[in-house]
Parts: sequence; C-alpha cells; structure tokens
Amino acid sequence: MRAALPLLGLLALASAGYGFLCRPGVTPYSIHSDAVAYSLGAKEALHHALVAHQSLPFWQSSQMSGGPALTNPQALYFHPLHILFYLLPPSAALGPTFFLSFLLAGTFFFALARALELDTLSAFVVGVLGMFNFKLLLAAYAGWLPILPSIVLSPLLALALLRVAKRPGLASGVLFAITVGLCLHSGHIQIVYYTSVLCLLGLLGSAVGWLRNGQLQHLSQVVLTAVLGAGLGLGLSAYLVIPIFSELTLMSRSQATYQFFLSGHASTLTHLLTFLSPEALGSPLDGSYPAIELWEDDAYFGLVPLLLALFGMFASERKQLARPLTVAFFASIVLAFDTPLLHAAWWLVPGMRLFHCPSRLLFLTSLIGIVLSGLGFSAVLARFPDPRARSMFAVCVVLAVVIPGSHYARRYLEVKPSHEVLPAPEYAALLGHDHSLFRVAPLGRDTINYGWAAHLGLSLVTGYEPYSFRAYHRYFDVLTTGSSASDLPSAWLDLQRLSRPDLLEALNVKYLVAQVPLHFPDDRFEALPPLPDQPIFTFYDGLRRGPLYVYRHRHPLGRAFFVSDVIAVPDEAAALKTLERRPITGLAIVQGSIQQVGPASTAESPGDRVQVTGVAPGQLQLTLTNARRRFLVISEVWHPGWTATLDGPPLPLRRTDYALLGAWIPAGQHTLQLTFRPLHWTLARNLTLAALLILLAASILAWRRRATLT
Repeated sequence: MRAALPLLGLLALASAGYGFLCRPGVTPYSIHSDAVAYSLGAKEALHHALVAHQSLPFWQSSQMSGGPALTNPQALYFHPLHILFYLLPPSAALGPTFFLSFLLAGTFFFALARALELDTLSAFVVGVLGMFNFKLLLAAYAGWLPILPSIVLSPLLALALLRVAKRPGLASGVLFAITVGLCLHSGHIQIVYYTSVLCLLGLLGSAVGWLRNGQLQHLSQVVLTAVLGAGLGLGLSAYLVIPIFSELTLMSRSQATYQFFLSGHASTLTHLLTFLSPEALGSPLDGSYPAIELWEDDAYFGLVPLLLALFGMFASERKQLARPLTVAFFASIVLAFDTPLLHAAWWLVPGMRLFHCPSRLLFLTSLIGIVLSGLGFSAVLARFPDPRARSMFAVCVVLAVVIPGSHYARRYLEVKPSHEVLPAPEYAALLGHDHSLFRVAPLGRDTINYGWAAHLGLSLVTGYEPYSFRAYHRYFDVLTTGSSASDLPSAWLDLQRLSRPDLLEALNVKYLVAQVPLHFPDDRFEALPPLPDQPIFTFYDGLRRGPLYVYRHRHPLGRAFFVSDVIAVPDEAAALKTLERRPITGLAIVQGSIQQVGPASTAESPGDRVQVTGVAPGQLQLTLTNARRRFLVISEVWHPGWTATLDGPPLPLRRTDYALLGAWIPAGQHTLQLTFRPLHWTLARNLTLAALLILLAASILAWRRRATLT
C-alpha cells in the first residue's frame, strides 16, 4: 500500500507527458520508424489470424516470400507488454503500447530504487527519471517495437538479481524466473544482454566478498536460486528459444563480421557532447544530424539526471554501491567506442557477434546513470533538514524532468490519423481483384512500403527482416546481379534491378510494380493502366505521392509447378554455383545424390495440372494431376520446418533451386498438404507448458510461505 501513492503519481505524470499517444484514431508516425516499415506488418499477421478465428500464425507471407511468424523474435505475440495487439488493430494498439512502455519503465525503476533501499521519495524521483529517459523516447521515435521491451525490462532484471543476492529462496527464484522469461520473450535482447553481463559481474564481486567472509551457505543459496530461476525462465521461453537457436545457422546474421557489429555506429569524442544536450550534434527531425540515426548515437538521458548522477558518484554516502556503478557507467561509455578493448570483447564475450551498433551500450549507460542519480538525489535530500524544503526540492527536480521530457515527447513522437500511416492505395484494390495465389515484386524500396504489405493483403518478394535467412538472400543476389559474391548480413532486401527473370518467375511473381515505365522485350509482362497520384513512403524521407506502373505476368508459373529436368547437386555450395550458371526455366536444381534425387528428366503430359485448393499461414494444399512421375517445385522459402503429406502418408521434401522446396510426385491424382512448424516444436511447446505449471506451483507455495510468516 505504501507504493500505491507513488505509482499513482507515475501514472498521472505518464498521462500528462505521453497521454496523447492513446488518442483514438491516431498512430505514432516517424519517417525513421521501424514500426511503419516493419512492425505494423508483423503484427498484422496476428490480427488477421484473430479476426479469422484461426490459430496463431506459424508462418507469415507478407515479405521476403515468407518466413516464421510465431517464433520470429521480432513478432512478440506472447509478450505481456504487447497485450493490446490482441484487443485492437495494430495501428490503434501502437500508441497505447508505447505509453505502457514508458509507464512500466518508470514503475520498474521505482521498484529497483526501493530494492536498493532508497527512501520512497527518492525512489519516486528515480521512477520519473526512468519514465522520461530521452534514450527511451528515442527508441519509441525509431519505432523499435521489438527492442523497447528489452530496454523497459532492464531495471526489472537488475531488481530480480538483486533480490536473489539479498534474499535467496523460493520467492526470489519465482521473480527471477518470470523476469528471465519476459526478457527472453523480448524481440531484441541486446540491451537485456548488456544488463545481464553487468549484473552478473556485480554478483561475481559479491560472491568474492561472501567467500572472504565465510558466507558459503549464503553463496550456495544464491547460486542455487539463480540457476533454478534462470532454468525455469528458460523453460518458459523454450517455445521461442529452441526454434531460434535451431535456426541460427540458417540466418544471414550468423556470418556477421566486426564491421557489421560496428555498422557505422561506434561513438566518437564529439558524441560526448550529447550528454549535455540531446541535439548538440543536430536532430533527425530537420536533417541536421549528419548520420541520421541519432537514436543509436545520442548519450543524453537528461541533464538533471546527469548532474544528480555525478553528485551520486562522488558525494553519496553509499560508497559500496556508488563505486562499482561509477566504474560500470564509464566502462559502458568506453566500450561504445571502436577501440581494441571493444574488438577484444566482440571476440571473447559469447553472444556479442549476434548484435551490432556498439553505441547501443549507451542505453546501459542511461540505466546506470539513472540509478546513480537516485543516489545523488538521496544525498542532496539528506542535506535539507526541513521536510518542507525537501519536498520543494523534489518538486523542482520532478518539474525540471517532466516539462522538458513532455516537450521532447511531443516534438519526437508525432501522431497522425491512422489512415495516413496505413493508406489504401489504388494498386491494393487492383491486385485485390485477383483471387489467385501470387506474389508482388516492387522495384525499389520506396515503391511499396514493406510495412504496408500485410495490411494491404500483399505478399512481397522484397522486405525488411532483421532475422532473415541466408539462402534466400543469396538467391536474391543471383536474381538481381547474376551472382552471389557477398555473404554479409543485411536486414533489407530490395529489387533494384533484374538480371535473372527466371528466378523471379520461380518465386510466383505475377505482378511487378514500379515508379517508372518499364520495357520487356521478351514479352513476359503486360502493362496495366498507370495509377497516378499514389502514396509512396520513402524510409528516412517520408510520404509523398506519385505515379505507379503495374505489370502483370502473361504466363505465371503459380505457387507450385512441374518441371521436366532435374539436376542433382551434392551440397549447398554446388547448388549455388549451379544456380548462378544455369537458367532454371523448366529445370530444378535439387540437393542430394543421384540415387536420392531420382531421374534427370520426366516427360510432360497434356493433362498435368497443379491447383491450389487451400492456403493459410504455414499451410498450403495442392491438388495434383500428372500422368507420369514428375518433380514438383514448390515456391515456398526453404526451411527444415516444412513437412508434406501426399494423400495422407508423409512425402519427403527436397531443397530445390537453393532456396525453395520440391518433391517427386508419383503418377496419378493426389492431394499434397504442406505444413510449417518451428523446429523441435512439440518438445519446445511441452517444455514451456511444463515450466508454466512449475512456476504456478512455486508461486502458490511462495505465497503460502509468506502468508504463514506474516
């Protein structure tokens, strides 16, 4: 009950500073927003499934010719922070989700400060500082819907580990397990990862002290609580973690280099100026910041918190806490620079190769700085003997944070009517009249905004996906340039030119959309009437209008098609080389030995047919008619999670054309059913269910013990 008043105060301040995000009919909008370019589309797959009363989608098809949905770490379908996406359309849920993120950030910072034994007033101020942290606001401006939970949960993770260190036992283990589970559910764990490393180093330092003082029993209890809590939290996330780790070798990011890790976002000495002013080097709002991505590089978490943090470093009476935090504060800044120390950490620290942008360590800097500012505020407060003077000082600090914080919130978090953020262009209506199953190839990143595709009911061969598959990227390289020279990871996949039309046809592309007229000397496509004055969203530039030109394929291959010739290749490398050398019209490149793959050619019969009779996320049903045994190419992105049945019994699938699926079909009339499930799905799901039951039992037991003690 003592926390009720401060929490109500945080809610009131959040409403004053961020309440405009919850207005009906509006959506947060930014020309730099990943939410506009990606996340709204990812959430649309969930919304479609709920509206259609289907199960949660395992596969989504709106971008990059398809990919995992439920177990994609960017989807966050089961994250409590994203609960509003079950109740509202994505465009309506985005603003309130941002609001909830700010409110929970303040709440978790308040709880962490109380766990650090700060008085209630000081803890309330820490909550306010955390809620109006400019770094958190910039993350919302950048539309980092998958990263925001990681930032918001970092103080909760520190709190949970602190509880384990102070009071190991069942209750602390339950809190730690829930926190670990929530952190692993976050779409991007980079910030949580940095926080975990910091907290574990602090725990290791405490362990050394316990050993010196002979507190072996306490140390063993802490270790046991931490290990069991972490194991249970891992179990809660098993349905996500197991498929993701099983896919790591398939992802383009598995080939990341140190240069990819830097990604042009190592801090420089000039960036230190942003500790004093958020726009000391310019702003992305007016283009004055030369690197554009200020949200990656800016160090500002508030001038008042910075001054209080400095006071906490050097004037706080709690030196035992202030000293390690001060070291961690400056270490996080140093590691944001491209130095041999950072390079060594990238090589030696497990997991760092999966991330990029070392300047994101500045989010950890802001977290530590806010905790230090709580120590500083408490130290200043102790110098006021008069309670009235202490209250006045607290009010001044809160106003000095909330007023500029609210100003920056309205400056950076623009909202627009939802129909402007997700427009209804004419080409969507035009393509919507075609009820066949097809994909669309937009020429250029700006032609069709990738984040609109799911909302418009389109399936694109291009897209933006941080967790994309390496095989599809290489296939696309050959499609656009004729070769696959580069193996560097990239989240973007744009069709800038077309070197291999046969590869585009194999992706079931029926329509091309371009901003300029195109010419097809081989008569593959026919031009539809031009569409003038269409909305065109340019990432980092904004919304404009202009003409679009739509072209329809005269003889599309369909989502699946028979081929007459088959080439067997022994492995992935050979498949890629063959793909680069040989046109695949009427041909399939199949991985496996000749004995596994089968005959090199099959004759075509006039009555051979392939018909799509059922389609849903992660499911495809085909009716096949073929007079002889033939090889069927299935235009779905290759993934070992795809399985097939033919008239009931299982049918082996072959990796085909390097990035697609294929199978031998015996003569006759058949029903082919393809289903996608995440790797090791049954095991992963059952482990999560078992962990939920254990957590429930442990929570009840911990509650009963606490009730008995009180």
